[in-house]
Amino acid sequence: MDEITQKTLQQSDIPCKNQNDIVIDPKSQQRYLDLEELLEFAVESGRLQPKSLATEIKALKEVFYYPLPAEFTINDLCQAEAKLERLYASIMELITPVTLDTLHATSDKYPVRRNIITGMFKGRKCVGRNFFHQVAWVFVILIFIITAKNAVEFQHTESIWYQLLVILEPFAYGALGALIQLSKNITDFYAERTLNPDRLATNWLRVFMGAMAGWLMVFTFNVTMLEETDVVGGITLGAGAVGLLAGYSIEFFYRVLDRLIAAVLPGKVDDTAPPPVNSLQVQQEALISLLNKTENEEDKATIRDLLNKL
Repeated sequence: MDEITQKTLQQSDIPCKNQNDIVIDPKSQQRYLDLEELLEFAVESGRLQPKSLATEIKALKEVFYYPLPAEFTINDLCQAEAKLERLYASIMELITPVTLDTLHATSDKYPVRRNIITGMFKGRKCVGRNFFHQVAWVFVILIFIITAKNAVEFQHTESIWYQLLVILEPFAYGALGALIQLSKNITDFYAERTLNPDRLATNWLRVFMGAMAGWLMVFTFNVTMLEETDVVGGITLGAGAVGLLAGYSIEFFYRVLDRLIAAVLPGKVDDTAPPPVNSLQVQQEALISLLNKTENEEDKATIRDLLNKL
């Protein structure tokens, strides 16, 4: 988006029109700005194919941001808006899974407005960086809980604070494992500009579930395996490591539960049984394989549409 377009949007309170009073909808103007932003990313990432799309998109600026000629008709406007949507769809197809929302969530051009106090804890940058900021605060709290418990373990074992820290420690290990796993995945999403801000709330649920899994595994570990610490595959782990792994990997959590169930109810759980086949996953894998083998651009576009619908 260049300075001329930005100034036009900020300074013009009246939509563009011609002598026949044909008015450009401000929503269409904003749609064009969004398209320009997507175009910039497509160019920067080397995904713009064919290059002539840039010329077609920039040509629409004459319709949406400059005085319209007297001979401009409603039919011309409808054609311009239809072309705008067609080009928007073409650019989206080129840069998927990147969207306008993911670009905004990973760009410092779109900071979240907060006061100083709230911003200190929640962040005042873009949505993605604010999430990392909040994760850092939670990480500090979890490390404090674990460190504080170990610091007072040999001094004030009878104090109520020590007993509270003992209760919180399994939750802290589980949540810490979940945070490590989330940070790894979200860092990749942020770098690839595919971080979806609508899904960030579910990540906090993942931290909560990690904390619960950590507590459950440490509690079960201490009660049922006080002396025998062989958890999975002959690996010997301490209680803290069990909580950390339970929070990091749901698969580890389920696998240990299956081992416990198999010990209590022999024959009810088969560790070697393959996981159930998901028909949707099979379709996606088949389409991805077909996409990699296809060379025709139109066929590729059709396959991508099918993948998006799945």
